[in-house]
Amino acid sequence: MPFRIRVTLIVLAALAGAILLLPLVWPVPPLENVAPARDVAPADAVWIDAGPLDLYARIDGPSEPSTDAASAADGPGVAFLHGFGSNLVSFTALQDALSERATTVAWDRPGFGLSERVLDWSGTNPYGPDAQVEHVLTALDAAGIERAV
Repeated sequence: MPFRIRVTLIVLAALAGAILLLPLVWPVPPLENVAPARDVAPADAVWIDAGPLDLYARIDGPSEPSTDAASAADGPGVAFLHGFGSNLVSFTALQDALSERATTVAWDRPGFGLSERVLDWSGTNPYGPDAQVEHVLTALDAAGIERAV
């Protein structure tokens, strides 16, 4: 291999390595002047106490009792769980439509949307799979839903 190509490859490899490693060693300053989530949340926001953190939620349901055979009180409620990189806003239109017939609850999972992000906790990891199950049960309890889809 010619000398120039070898030197070029070494320089490119060094640059690629620096680009990949620099974010790991460069200190990131803490954010300043960031409004707390409760200050930017809508007025009808619901905050669910989930142990070391609070989950931002939206709970909605029928405004008048249903007279149908499948009334909202007798039927299951609806729980919306968002995926990675999303939040409860992605369910707004669907939640509005379904809340005419059933009690619905959507919440931001820890680390997403307006839910709290904790770095120090004791006990169960609030970001782990076991805690996610607890968050679902806590959200259902907060909405008064006994059975959910």
